[in-house]
Amino acid sequence: MSADPNVSHPADSPPGRSATSAAASGGGLAVVGAIAGVVLFPLIWLGRMFIFRVSERQGNQVATFTNFSSMAYVWPIVLVGYVCAAVSNFGISPAVLGWTWVATVVFVLIVLGTDINRNLALVWGLIAALVFTGGALVHSKYSIPVLGWIYDWFAGLQVTFNPGIAVAVSTILLIILLVVLVHALFDGRHEISSREVMHRRLMRASESLPLTINRVRLDWPDMLEMITLFGSGHLVVTDGHGREVMRIANIPFLWFYRDEVKRILDIMATTEVAPHVLDANP
Repeated sequence: MSADPNVSHPADSPPGRSATSAAASGGGLAVVGAIAGVVLFPLIWLGRMFIFRVSERQGNQVATFTNFSSMAYVWPIVLVGYVCAAVSNFGISPAVLGWTWVATVVFVLIVLGTDINRNLALVWGLIAALVFTGGALVHSKYSIPVLGWIYDWFAGLQVTFNPGIAVAVSTILLIILLVVLVHALFDGRHEISSREVMHRRLMRASESLPLTINRVRLDWPDMLEMITLFGSGHLVVTDGHGREVMRIANIPFLWFYRDEVKRILDIMATTEVAPHVLDANP
């Protein structure tokens, strides 16, 4: 089997960018990713058993990926709700706890409702920095509290923290997350071999696409999703004309597995059977 018709691996940067600029921006992301990889190492190692693993079947290497529903992104609300409720009796200001919980809910809603790629995230970060800096300069030179007015308005809302509501919301979402986890383990498995991409379903017909006429690439379309679900990304199956025919979305830790995944896909693209090349262990 030739390498050309099966699998393509685009660069991590968008098409059209120069190699120099892509390397510069990608280098900073790689450093952050390396630090996160050390901090999250236990979870990444555990994910190799459930989220990404390589096995051998009838002389062929098979890479299995598990993807999750978008509801997996609500886990910060669950965690912050329980933590804030637990520390609410230790003298921490109810306003601080309330705004922490509100900010977490708003952040998760933004994650679920928007698609912000790396460049757009940088633009919004620069805009926020300019607004903050500009407001501080105006206040310093002209004594006009631009940001102060905004702060006073939010402070006037008298937001407080209700542990009962937070725990109730967190518990309901935790139950939903457990259902999402079980569903993913039984119905979210996708197997990629040198011959096909197969979505194995529980008590339903499995969906299969032959790799002889399709290609597979890695994609991280949303920076916030990537941050929230620990390097979450997508595997995209396209036809020979580059049109998307299948998207395996929301694969946690994919950023940390990317080198191994690319190596496996490359080997699958260049050989029909290579049982001695890939190592199924992390």
